[in-house]
Amino acid sequence: MLGTPTYSGPRFRVRSPHVDERGMEEQNMILNALPPDSYARLRPHLETRVMRLHDELWSSMQPMTHVYFPRSFVGSILIPLQAETPQVEAATVGREGFLGTPIVLGADSSVSNAIAQIAGDGGAIEASKLRELLATDSALLAQCLRYAHTLQEQTAQSVACNSRHALEERCAKWLLMTHDRVGRDEFTLLQIFLAFMLGVHRPRVTVAAGMLQSAGLISYQRGTIRIVDRAGLEAASCECYAVVREAHTRMLSSPR
Repeated sequence: MLGTPTYSGPRFRVRSPHVDERGMEEQNMILNALPPDSYARLRPHLETRVMRLHDELWSSMQPMTHVYFPRSFVGSILIPLQAETPQVEAATVGREGFLGTPIVLGADSSVSNAIAQIAGDGGAIEASKLRELLATDSALLAQCLRYAHTLQEQTAQSVACNSRHALEERCAKWLLMTHDRVGRDEFTLLQIFLAFMLGVHRPRVTVAAGMLQSAGLISYQRGTIRIVDRAGLEAASCECYAVVREAHTRMLSSPR
């Protein structure tokens, strides 16, 4: 029998939400942190997109047409390697950020691929329109640049983590970060995505997830993960989870 739900609200707090283009409270943290005037200018250009599992956001070295602000979907930025080698995840992005930092930094493509790893919805804006707004709205530009820096730090932390920390610790870290982003105890996360996230082949994912399940921290069946013991999972994680979470907290704590 599964344990009782452990999730007590988002780890990245939504504060005094704006109202999105659907008339609902804004759940994307970057958008919600904008000054009211900046959000009001941006909102008419956002289109609600429902992202399905595996939906492509952009592909390597192809023009990036849109920038995505997740609300409930989670995106994965992947680096393609040799054909016989699984892609390796460079970063995961949920409602604490946005997908499309190259556009903010002046590029129009990336060596990476980006896909939806957890289905849900978000706001999408045309890359050309976002560039126009960035050129005239210093608050929007500053917030986007702060997040681009935070994402760079997250990626650098992942490089160190992947080279030094045990697989089960890294697995616990990624599950905690996904838990924060989706805001619920049970979610679908296929083995192939865990393999991308951890940079290993699927049999090793089975071993790592099995260890966490045997310890009573998670339940994992047919691609559905349930967090059973949040505190225990945090104790099992490497230090990198707390480091990345603190970086996002600092970035989002700047006043509007």
